[in-house]
Amino acid sequence: MMLPTLTRAGAAAHLPRWHPRYYIKVVRNMLHFLYAIRSIRTMASNADLAHVHISSYGSTVRKYAVVRTLSGRAIPLILHNHGGMYRMFYNRLPNLMKARVQYIFQQAAGVIVLSEPMREFHRRELVPADRPVWLLPNPVVWPQECPKELEGVHLLFLGRLGSHKGSDRVLQALAQLPEDVRTRVRLRMAGDGAVESMRVMARRLGIESQVDIRSWIEGAEKERWLRECDVFILPSRAEGLPMAMLEAMAYGQAVIASPVGGIPEWVDDGQEGFLVPPDDIAAISAAIQRLAESPALRRQMGQRARQRVKPLSVENYRQQLYHIYEQVLLGTSRYN
Repeated sequence: MMLPTLTRAGAAAHLPRWHPRYYIKVVRNMLHFLYAIRSIRTMASNADLAHVHISSYGSTVRKYAVVRTLSGRAIPLILHNHGGMYRMFYNRLPNLMKARVQYIFQQAAGVIVLSEPMREFHRRELVPADRPVWLLPNPVVWPQECPKELEGVHLLFLGRLGSHKGSDRVLQALAQLPEDVRTRVRLRMAGDGAVESMRVMARRLGIESQVDIRSWIEGAEKERWLRECDVFILPSRAEGLPMAMLEAMAYGQAVIASPVGGIPEWVDDGQEGFLVPPDDIAAISAAIQRLAESPALRRQMGQRARQRVKPLSVENYRQQLYHIYEQVLLGTSRYN
């Protein structure tokens, strides 16, 4: 059974602290969390294993309470860390809080991470030497091949809008393109965060007619955007392994991204796309221009990207997760 400790209706991190809705959502989330803790106590008595997902900030606070609730019960615990900025989050904590975080990971029979740098950090800082740290990248639903017969280049940005993931720098890079190149480029953006601020920036830069900026999309609309775009762009300053990038690669999109977190493990510069420094607007613009001027290169990189993530199909992921569960339940956990 899956039990979320935070719902989308209660998520408040994207709202400013002065906004009344922030406090309404905080209260709503606290009530939901108290219900979740009560449910965990009940379910734990009939469970054979607990698989707990964790990330930075509020997620770690909630999971501390979850792990304390599960402690003392005769079921093994697996932690699954999705936090792309977890190392930075942890290093900024005072020593007392670091001890609390260490407690969480010390209770686990093993830890799942998304990338090799994350595994090295967990092994060095958080996970006892006698526990395994499994590398299990995010899965993708493998779509049927969708040829990109598009006029011009269509960029896609999916994720939280703001400076961390680089949506502002994507807009600036687009505005810096030579006019004859810029007229061939269309950009679609969707996510939570600074949606209206990005629209204002697009108007100020004079590229509003080439940009479609929306709040979070999902389902059929998201699938349509994945099929109708041929380049995924994400000059993020820190990542674990971005799910949106892997999904775009499965749909045959070339990639422009920064070499952070687990991204270089799946994108080789010049092969599946281009790796650019996250704050180098000129480099981001140059990568866009190169792909805009070469449809053949876009198609070639997109095909390579699709093949690169084929091992991440949901079917393969399910098998790997089953083997992890089997190791823990049989008491045969080993390093992977």
